[in-house]
Amino acid sequence: MDKDGSQRAREVMHRSIELLKSQQESEALQILDEFLAEATHQNWGEWARLLSGVAAIVAEHKGDFEAARRYYELRLPYVSDNDRAFALYNHARWLSVRGGRPDLAKEYATTAYQLSIARLGEPDRELVEAILERWPDVVGSIRERND
Repeated sequence: MDKDGSQRAREVMHRSIELLKSQQESEALQILDEFLAEATHQNWGEWARLLSGVAAIVAEHKGDFEAARRYYELRLPYVSDNDRAFALYNHARWLSVRGGRPDLAKEYATTAYQLSIARLGEPDRELVEAILERWPDVVGSIRERND
């Protein structure tokens, strides 16, 4: 029995790599989609996080940035609490640079900022600085939400 999905995930990774080698991106995404639905249903969080990232890269390479955005967002619930602010920041950066969604990017950046200032460990200070460098008005948007 494949309780944690590892055997199935390895099969899907192997098959999707073979499809990608033969430039069959749509087919690779199809088997990744099927696995991601199963992984979500079975609560195979680590595999859902890993393979949704693979699917995002394939979709991005294919030029389907909307699908890439959905795959990247599928990863977020499976990111550990310790890494959540950084993952949100990375997603915000991707949205602003590649994803064509600066409005949504700012929302993710705002959430990353709020998580970072709540913790304020040394890495979090660096993350706060990076967020404010790219989105200097994040603090103002938090105040507007709270008013």
